[in-house]
Amino acid sequence: SVSVGTIEPRSIIEPIRSLISPRIKFIENKCINIDPKKKFVTCINSRHDGETSTITNKDEVASASSSEEVLDSTQSIKYDFLVVAVGSQNNTFNTPDVEKYAHFLKEITDAIRLRAAISDAFESAMSLNQSEEDRKRLLHFVIVGGGPTGVEFAAELADYVQQDLKYYFPSLVANDVKISLIQSLDHILSTMVCFHFIYPFYTLICDGFENTLMLS
Repeated sequence: SVSVGTIEPRSIIEPIRSLISPRIKFIENKCINIDPKKKFVTCINSRHDGETSTITNKDEVASASSSEEVLDSTQSIKYDFLVVAVGSQNNTFNTPDVEKYAHFLKEITDAIRLRAAISDAFESAMSLNQSEEDRKRLLHFVIVGGGPTGVEFAAELADYVQQDLKYYFPSLVANDVKISLIQSLDHILSTMVCFHFIYPFYTLICDGFENTLMLS
């Protein structure tokens, strides 16, 4: 929704400090080493470089995290129990040049960049020196992945084009816009067991964009 402007980024962002208990000390740093024998985690502030300092208890963490000296240093934080929850990265399945040419849709920054790219595509297509072939190339939106995220974005994009952008770019929407959803299986939303759930999504995407849903 953020990627097409339905929801503003601030509406889905919640500062982590507003969610944690006052008894918890939160430090935003980058972990560069873990010593499981001595039970130390070495971190570095991604915005600063400096010398190494050692923090052995929560009181020192509290005082050190607010000091300019530690902000400019590497921190070795002692722990009793360590939980490693590093999240995940986008899987490109070793597809060549995906990182270079494709837009991902995983984080809020991805959605903001994608929203800007959609606007840029329409504005570029309106340029007087664009040929019909160039306009169709600029306004052919290809979405790879027929899972919940890909299907939802395809539906949101179709809605955005048909209900909003057609008032600003009527000729482009009528003649040049194409949305393609690429799926490796023979149907979309393969994780949903009942087609009654799939059909509304399918018709929502295809409404007004006949022959633009590609399954391959």
